Amino acid sequence: MNEISDRFKANILDKNLFTENSSLLLSMSAGKDSMFMFCNIMSLVKEMRLRIGVFHLNHLLRGEESDGDEEFLKSFLMDYQVETYFREYDFNACADHRKSFEEHARTVRYSMLDSIKSEFNYDLILTAHNKNDNAETVFMRILKGTGLRGLEGIPESEGSLVRPVLPFDVEEIYSFLRNNSLKWREDSSNLSDKYERNFIRNSVFPLIGSRFSGFLDNITGLMEHSRENRLLMERFIDERFGHCVYSEGDSHFVDIECLNDDIPVTKFIISKILRNNYDTVLSHSVFREIFRKIYSKRSNILLYSNGTVSINKGYHKGKAVISLSMYNSDEIPDEWEYAIPEGDGEICIKESDMVIYFRRFSCVAEIPAEYKDFIGIGDLPSASKVMVRSRRPGDRIIIKNGRKKIKDLMIEKKLDSVAKKKVPLITVNNEVAVYLPLPDSGDNFRISKKYLIDSDSKNIILFTLKQGM
Repeated sequence: MNEISDRFKANILDKNLFTENSSLLLSMSAGKDSMFMFCNIMSLVKEMRLRIGVFHLNHLLRGEESDGDEEFLKSFLMDYQVETYFREYDFNACADHRKSFEEHARTVRYSMLDSIKSEFNYDLILTAHNKNDNAETVFMRILKGTGLRGLEGIPESEGSLVRPVLPFDVEEIYSFLRNNSLKWREDSSNLSDKYERNFIRNSVFPLIGSRFSGFLDNITGLMEHSRENRLLMERFIDERFGHCVYSEGDSHFVDIECLNDDIPVTKFIISKILRNNYDTVLSHSVFREIFRKIYSKRSNILLYSNGTVSINKGYHKGKAVISLSMYNSDEIPDEWEYAIPEGDGEICIKESDMVIYFRRFSCVAEIPAEYKDFIGIGDLPSASKVMVRSRRPGDRIIIKNGRKKIKDLMIEKKLDSVAKKKVPLITVNNEVAVYLPLPDSGDNFRISKKYLIDSDSKNIILFTLKQGM
């Protein structure tokens, strides 16, 4: 059609995004990017002998506008010999409150695409993300916190997923459509800054662009440099430290001593294992807590778990190792612990299958009446390290008649070995402040005499529990 179409074709051939006789399933809205992708792909159908299918998802969120997008696309596609798959999903009725709308929609959409690809024998799924989308993604990752891999942005090819529009910016796409008298529909929800991406797109990027005209190309350059540097680091670390990492069955092991306490290398290796094997990415703050535990004197402890993967510090074949394996809810480590951060919040204790909610107050007068039934500890030293953890050998709690071994409390209630591992203790600077019995154990919680709250108490934390996660 024109110079842009020539670049589109050249990019596909140069990077081998797909080959002749491929079956391609295009994920389309009725917007500019989808129409750009479709028309350029269709220009290659005869030459490359391609089989084309089109998928469209009606989100049922914008009433007549959503239905209008679907009807527009159906009418447009009548002039082409392509297979079509129109689906709908009521995101209002089936909201997933654990995820943002964007995350939920992406999960549903890709699940449907994967199902259609498998059932109707397509080789690849194509989406219409453009150059601006990629820059927005990287910018949001920077604001929220990311690493070298996150700076790479969205890859053009990822398994069976291909994004052939990524090299083209919005202005090029609009120019192509107008020059070829092609129609498209605008999504009115894209005008709302309620969504983070829209805020970046509508408010932040125009402001940056008014001062830094080449910022989009510079962000794209950053993505390319990040990928090159990450691949270089992978090659170097594999050559230098590859012998420190091994697998056995579904588990992966990192020899701690072999890495000579090199935190950046250890972090890089763990990150690579998590991404490649467990589809998991950890934040800088989570890694900081993991390394605090790794370099403590304790062994055989849980470093991290998210319901998908468990990371543990222990021994394997006589070596001190970090082990990574699929999370097993029936497998409870002998020692586990969670830090209670500053402020208010909640902690999910997987080992005990409970959630602990906590609130902080500087004095008794600040505590609202509705908190009167909460468990509380007071007069905490400044900068105290407050933890929720399992029992350790020698743990004691100060009660009315002196010190009592936690082990003895458990024996008195005839707890079995598994139940003993589940019982959470709240500690202050590694001293037991609260013993929290398991539900249905017939036991009562106990608060150390040292941390009992009275009318003069300061620096207070209140806790309440919810069984089940």
